[in-house]
Amino acid sequence: MNDNTFDLPNGVPPAREKIPTGLPHPRPYLIDMINDMIRDAQKIGVPGTPADCRPPVSTNLISDGYHTFGELYAHRTRLFIALCRYIQFTDVWRSKSHSDGTRLDGYFLLGIGFNAGEQITYHLEDEYWKDCAFAATLSKAPPFDGHTPQDVLQRLANL
Repeated sequence: MNDNTFDLPNGVPPAREKIPTGLPHPRPYLIDMINDMIRDAQKIGVPGTPADCRPPVSTNLISDGYHTFGELYAHRTRLFIALCRYIQFTDVWRSKSHSDGTRLDGYFLLGIGFNAGEQITYHLEDEYWKDCAFAATLSKAPPFDGHTPQDVLQRLANL
C-alpha cells in the first residue's frame, strides 16, 4: 500500500454505477453520491479523512445553473434581515449565544419570537451583526423550541 491507495474494509457498500433515468440533470444525483462517499469514508475511518471532511469544492460554488449556494445564502440572509427590520415592532432579537451559553464561532442568531411554537431563527455570519442593530440584543437566545426547517417555512407563511 502506498500513500495514495488504501483497502476498503468488508461491508463497504458498492458505489452506485448508473444515474437513474428521469432526472432532468445528473448534478443533484452526483452531489448526493459525493456526499454519500464522504460519509462512508468517515464511517469506516479511511486514513486521511478528517471527521469534519468537506467536499473538495466549496459548496458556495455549487450551482443549479442559475445561482450558486453562496448566492442563495447571501440572498436568504439579506431577505431575513429585511423581514426582521420590517417587522421589528414584534419580538425580533439577536444573540451571540444559544440559551445554554454555547456559541457557534463566526455566527450569531437572529430570531423572531420568544415563545415555543412561534420562533423563526437563523444563524447568520458575524459580518451581518451591525446590520441587525435594530434587533434587541440578548446575552442568550430564548430556549430553542425544536423547530425544523419545515416549521420555519410554515411560520413564515403565517406571518
